[in-house]
Amino acid sequence: MSEFCAITRRRDIESQIIKDQEKIDAIRSCMISSTKMSAQMSGILENFGNRLEKLEKAVIPVHRQTKDLQRLQENLGKVMDSIENVIGYHNVVKRNQAIINTDAAENVLRYTTAMTDLLEADEFFRKSSPDSPELRKVSSLVETGRTKLLVYYETLLKSSATCEDPKYLLTAITSGLSLVDNNEDSEKTMDELKKMSNWIFERFGSISDFSDNYARTREQIFAQNISAVKEAAQSSVSKETPAKKNFTIRRASKARKSIGKSKFSRSLSMRSTLNKSFSIDTGSSPNPKKSAPVDLNVYATSIAFQAFVRLADREIRVAQEVLPEASVEDVLDKIVSNSVAQLNMTAEKLLAELNRCDNEEFGVFIELCPFIKRLQKIQSQATSVLQFASDDNRRFIPKTLRKMESAAADVLQRYQEMVQQDKPKNNLPDDATVHNLISDALYFLNSLEEYSDLVSQVFTHTGKRQGGFADYMIGIIGAIALATQTKSFQYPDQTRQKLFFLNNQHYICKKLTSSKLSKHIESTHEDFVNNQLSIEEEKRRDEFLDLWIDVKRNIDLSELKLSTNKVSGGEKQKLKDLFRDFNTSFSELSCVCKTLTVPDEVLRNDLKGEIQKILLSCYTELWDAGQKKSDFTSKPTKYFVYSPDQVQEMIESLFDPSN
Repeated sequence: MSEFCAITRRRDIESQIIKDQEKIDAIRSCMISSTKMSAQMSGILENFGNRLEKLEKAVIPVHRQTKDLQRLQENLGKVMDSIENVIGYHNVVKRNQAIINTDAAENVLRYTTAMTDLLEADEFFRKSSPDSPELRKVSSLVETGRTKLLVYYETLLKSSATCEDPKYLLTAITSGLSLVDNNEDSEKTMDELKKMSNWIFERFGSISDFSDNYARTREQIFAQNISAVKEAAQSSVSKETPAKKNFTIRRASKARKSIGKSKFSRSLSMRSTLNKSFSIDTGSSPNPKKSAPVDLNVYATSIAFQAFVRLADREIRVAQEVLPEASVEDVLDKIVSNSVAQLNMTAEKLLAELNRCDNEEFGVFIELCPFIKRLQKIQSQATSVLQFASDDNRRFIPKTLRKMESAAADVLQRYQEMVQQDKPKNNLPDDATVHNLISDALYFLNSLEEYSDLVSQVFTHTGKRQGGFADYMIGIIGAIALATQTKSFQYPDQTRQKLFFLNNQHYICKKLTSSKLSKHIESTHEDFVNNQLSIEEEKRRDEFLDLWIDVKRNIDLSELKLSTNKVSGGEKQKLKDLFRDFNTSFSELSCVCKTLTVPDEVLRNDLKGEIQKILLSCYTELWDAGQKKSDFTSKPTKYFVYSPDQVQEMIESLFDPSN
């Protein structure tokens, strides 16, 4: 069995060997065939390589020649173009001379095209032939064209910047309206100007003459607009302003409130003078010194400052659209500089008038308050508008405002000092009524009330005084109260002294309570008017009534005991003394009081009522006693001088010199 298996296995192996041998033979045959094919392909490739090499040697020279020919062709084209350009540059004068000699306005596009052609030729000859006659011809024609363009540019400038209607400007400024140009022709001209400016500043290397022309033309129109609106403002005020009068605090306030076309007073333009001094005794000289008339024109000046800011804002916007950015600052400075100088001169005049308030009528300060207030409102806008201008021009309005505020603070301080230092005998009223110093001071404060915020800001910005308007009023009231007391002592008798003090104290309280001043005071000094001043007035009233109480003491009947029988000698003498003392004291005091005045009707009637309460009942009792014991004297007319009815009538006639 094992032998059979071995034979079978051997057969299988032999069979497998035969198969493998057959495969090997097949592979050998394929290899022989591949070797032959490889030899054939190698021959083919070698042959192709030889042919390709021959082709390359034949093609490369042709390719090189072709590139050379193309380069030659390109160079020839460039040369031909250059020749054409050169020929064109040489003919540019002949080609464009007729166009340049005409006005630019006839055909702007054709003119600018010709100028572009000339400028290119000018640049070419400057580089290639700087000393050639062609350059001189082209340069001469360019200069001619430049001059004509400058003329046309100036024409566009004038057309685009015509003077505005002064009434329109005035209305726009006072009403806060925008400055809008509704003229279609002007808009078209401005568009043309922008296009022209862009072309000029792009083509010309040197543009100083064009920018200078722009600045000069716009500056003239700018200044004319400001001048025109100022004259319009002055004219509008002149129609409503009464004939020129010497300027006082009262006239300043009345005129300021009587003319109200704008938010602040048109009386600012009032032609006024500073003629009256609070600290100079005008009664001591028949010809007191007066100030020369001065035209302040404050309203018109205020309008001019506002117009300056509004018009400058428009100029900067136009300049930014028309001019290169590098030229805007210099051009803007040139446009506004002359107007700044003119406005600065005007402001210096107003400042000089403000500084002249020392020992002068302070109404000019009230007149200038709206101007200072207006400067405060426009200073931030002015600084923003003039941000591209020089430092001097940009800081012009803030600097002017600081000067005005400083001078205003000095004036307010000097006014208080003037009230404090007023001469004791300066214009004392004979009838012991309200002193001019007191009435004018309160009138001054009442006029300042409209500008209370301004006064507070002036003190805050300058740092020359602590506190605001309320504290300033307290200082003035304290000064006039002290001045009133000092002046009262100059009267020769107590009656005038005490009534003068009472009249002025009552006037102070009444004016404060009847105006808005009390609200300002109470905002920082609660109950100052209702408590302190009212108590002080009541004290002055009691002091004056004490004079009449002294008269009452002369008819004291407490020690007089009349018997029912015949009057004794002592009683007779007592009655005589009482009547004589009353008649004398009452007559003297009544005579003095009849020459005095209590201008306030309520106070006058109250005083008369109080005097009647003090005297009538007591004197009636004395009168009745004397009538019952008429035998106390043999000369009744000597003692029975005034009946109770006559005493009442005399009291009713007091404090009114017309009775």
